[in-house]
Amino acid sequence: MPGMRIRPFADNDVAAIHTIQQQCPQAAQWKPQDYLELAREPGSVILVAEVDPSGAPEVAGFAAFLQVLEEAELRNLAVYPSHQRKGLARALLESAILRLHESGARTLYLEVRPSNRLALAFYASAGFRLDYTRPNYYHNPSEDALVMALEILPPPHPKRRQES
Repeated sequence: MPGMRIRPFADNDVAAIHTIQQQCPQAAQWKPQDYLELAREPGSVILVAEVDPSGAPEVAGFAAFLQVLEEAELRNLAVYPSHQRKGLARALLESAILRLHESGARTLYLEVRPSNRLALAFYASAGFRLDYTRPNYYHNPSEDALVMALEILPPPHPKRRQES
């Protein structure tokens, strides 16, 4: 998406990402302090997507991850409704995967409600596969969690021209 930039989270982004999350009922509903605490954890990766619609960049989406050794977990991801389906979530995910790979992560996990069909389709299109189900994981409403996993591969290198 033209005019989009993915960058690391800064403490002053917390109000914007909290507002985005509140506009996205399928996202995990965290307190602002939860993001600040995660940002201080070793292995945390929190990214924001900025768009520049009228000259002043605004935060339009975010993704929060936590890595422990070779495993990482997508903790939360949301894009402001008016910016959905424009590639922001994919850009956030791809940027995070590159960062996680560089820091040694080899598998990325996430949990999603079976009823969240759009998220399931998005994650499947990104290469995630169903790993297992956690019964009665979510509340209000009660629902299982589908645990999905993605093997984090090194980014493809451009093919070298063969000399003849």
